[in-house]
Amino acid sequence: MPVLPPEEVIALLRQRAARLAAMTAEIETHLAAITAQDIEAVAGDEPIPPALAGRKFPPLFVVEAEFRLALIKAELAFVQELVRRLVEDGWGPLTLWRDLQTAAARNHKTAGEHAMS
Repeated sequence: MPVLPPEEVIALLRQRAARLAAMTAEIETHLAAITAQDIEAVAGDEPIPPALAGRKFPPLFVVEAEFRLALIKAELAFVQELVRRLVEDGWGPLTLWRDLQTAAARNHKTAGEHAMS
């Protein structure tokens, strides 16, 4: 993160947050569709245990998707909070970050000029 300009980092983090939000919505929609189905519809022609007859799809069988959803939501919350800290709190601090970027660019340009000499 520190090797990129703050504005670029903020833009990339916002893009990441948008992708994570879309992934969250997609998984939630998928989970809702699956768990709303009757177990017989999911089983198709396969026999099901009598104890499951007439029931909705058991959430036990989507626990991995729920876990993935929880991880994505945690990452989304982290990224959103990081953007908030950068934008609202000037976390970093941004002035120092920009100064370091400017100095690094100047050093890179100077080093390139010396190499050409």
